[in-house]
Amino acid sequence: MATAFEEAHADQIAGCLTTVDRLIIHGHLTLLWRPGAFPTFLLRQGIRFSDFARYVWKITDTVKKHAKRIAKEAGRPFIYQAEVVRGKDDLARAIAKRDGITKGLVCVLSTLEMAKSFAFINGRIIPHRRKCLHFYFYLIDAELGFMHVRLQSWFPFQIQIYLNGREWLARQLDKRGIGARFPKWNPVAEHDCQIFRAVLAGEHAISGFRNRDLQARLYRIPAAAPDEAKRRCSRVCRIIGKLRGHGLIAKVPGSRLYRVTSRGHRVMSAALRFRHLDFPKTIAA
Repeated sequence: MATAFEEAHADQIAGCLTTVDRLIIHGHLTLLWRPGAFPTFLLRQGIRFSDFARYVWKITDTVKKHAKRIAKEAGRPFIYQAEVVRGKDDLARAIAKRDGITKGLVCVLSTLEMAKSFAFINGRIIPHRRKCLHFYFYLIDAELGFMHVRLQSWFPFQIQIYLNGREWLARQLDKRGIGARFPKWNPVAEHDCQIFRAVLAGEHAISGFRNRDLQARLYRIPAAAPDEAKRRCSRVCRIIGKLRGHGLIAKVPGSRLYRVTSRGHRVMSAALRFRHLDFPKTIAA
């Protein structure tokens, strides 16, 4: 079904490209989740329940050493983060830019996060949520572009592969000689600075923002009719896409929230300062 934007500009649109935004592929050892399956697995390995902790720690240590070896053999950094830090994508992109990485492994990040696993409690091995190491392998693939793989280091070693449809689409366009371009920002135009102020609003710093949050900032008066509300939503969607295209904001994984990137803070804050503090008389003239 055509969007409101497509209907309004139908005579100017030559075609429409559609792709996924972010695709997450999950994988885990499903057989181990069946009732009694993990204890049976241990018995077949010759592992007594009393040796459960020693065995799983040994396997986890093997996975950790392998992750470090992958980073070392590729000549890329292995970085441990003592707590869950948002903005891992931004950090990996900054490392790629700093080191001039255009393909292959960028870095491996490691951090403690909650996960569904197993524990030996009251003489039984049962499913149990616990903190364990997770490894983030960031890489730039020739076909899929910037992506990462998240691996749980504790049984049952759940794995998630994060792909970005826009990265893939950009490479498909490049192969066909079609340049993908995002509209430019005018850092001194009041219209664009209004958007920057809305994005940098203090209430967005902690939990991020959604489409409706930006609408509330950009439009002080509620929409008078459903059609107007739909047009506003479509316009803000385009604004968000433009901000993302220039790397000023990034989507929070697993949600509909967006956060300002480090680059976004630098660029938008500088534009606002330039527009309102450094040269106000020159701009007004």
